[in-house]
Amino acid sequence: MQITIIYKKFLLVGFEIAIDLKKGFSDEITWIRSELKRSLERIGSKTEPMRLIGFWQPWQAFIMTPDPANAGKAKYFFGVEVADIDGVSSDFVIKAVPESEYAIYREERRGTAPKAEMYAVSGHKPNYEIAGDFEIFDDFDHLGENDACDVLVPIKF
Repeated sequence: MQITIIYKKFLLVGFEIAIDLKKGFSDEITWIRSELKRSLERIGSKTEPMRLIGFWQPWQAFIMTPDPANAGKAKYFFGVEVADIDGVSSDFVIKAVPESEYAIYREERRGTAPKAEMYAVSGHKPNYEIAGDFEIFDDFDHLGENDACDVLVPIKF
């Protein structure tokens, strides 16, 4: 698996939804993706090429400070990258993710990359200050388990 390293910050606009991971959550994921697709015209300043970005949060809290009351609960964000947030209405969620170093790899079929390999970048370790790994999808037609996506994992020396 080829891994590339970049420095990047994100300004994202989209929606997020609370998820109970102990239950099936495919309906919630379908809803949030449909809601973004329906609302896409109302988001100005989308970066080109437009790519869809999803990430789970707060995954690092479960690893570093486990809380039994929150075990199995997370939020999922799904949105697009924008150049600015001028005119973004209040029904959208805005995520300003600070600059970090990222390991990028291409998952040809989702869930197939060994987790240990995601972090196997010489001299780096996960950056738990950034929320989760980012799944970057090419378009609305390729969001399924059998579709490819880019995965960006926040890392640091």
